[in-house]
Amino acid sequence: MPAATMHKIVKRDSTPIYTSESQFSKLKEISNRTHSKIFRAECNATGLQVAIKRFQKRALSAKDAVHVAREVHLMGILRGEYGIIHILGFFEDEDYAYIVMEYCAGRDLYQAVVAEQRLDEPFAANKVITPLLTTLNRLHSTHRIIHRDIKPENVLLSATGEVRLADFGTAIQCEVEVPFLAVGTLDFMAPEVLGSLAPKGAVESPCTTPEMLEEAGLKPYGFKADVWSLGALAYELVVGEPPFYHEETEQTKELILGSAYLYIPTKFRGTPFARFVAAAMTKDPAERPTAEQLLQHDWIAQHAQQEEEKKRDSE
Repeated sequence: MPAATMHKIVKRDSTPIYTSESQFSKLKEISNRTHSKIFRAECNATGLQVAIKRFQKRALSAKDAVHVAREVHLMGILRGEYGIIHILGFFEDEDYAYIVMEYCAGRDLYQAVVAEQRLDEPFAANKVITPLLTTLNRLHSTHRIIHRDIKPENVLLSATGEVRLADFGTAIQCEVEVPFLAVGTLDFMAPEVLGSLAPKGAVESPCTTPEMLEEAGLKPYGFKADVWSLGALAYELVVGEPPFYHEETEQTKELILGSAYLYIPTKFRGTPFARFVAAAMTKDPAERPTAEQLLQHDWIAQHAQQEEEKKRDSE
């Protein structure tokens, strides 16, 4: 990793509230990921429970360091936005970089699916997918950001059951950089993302233009990649496994890229749920609906209406 990147990943214009790991106590590891560890901790000054995402600098490649800087920048843009994990601060020392975030006392959706095998359909529609669609619509239309790694592990539940979209390490702002790399998690990657022909070592940067990509035989993709991922997420929550799951990753790739249709289990065929995931996972992104359009889908409307009726009946 270049010395300059080792020295400073993110330049700050103001003094952060948090400047050292010593400001926290009761650290407990809650997640161990490829490039980072996440700890629950307590702020010594306020007693606030926070989550700290810690990156070991020497383990980061130059590209990884760019992703960390991008994550901090985009989370700063999205601070206070509905349905997004709130960033509380960022600091570095000689060995590590730290992102301090709000702590969700619930669990992530992956833990929920493992524990329950699959989620109740009304809960999935009303409490998970509808809020996520609302969040994605804001990300896409207002902030021009693609998340690019929507999956159960990156959707957290608060103590009150509200969903929070987390991990913006692979997110990208389309008005700044043109997305063209195959990034994300295989089971939830859209065909246009997985099918990227970008050579190993290619980097997305503000210097890259669509014209340059066209000359290189590469295709950019857009916001609807997130819509596909959300459809795959909805499928796993309700059915109990990813739509193209296979023990062999190469088979999963072939199924995502080559399947002419989406397999729907018999009990769901012909239902609003089946139509929802089929629409969200339309292979051609030009034909795929937007997050805003999916908010009007009959599956979403059906469960919203049923929830309203239950509320009225209980009054």
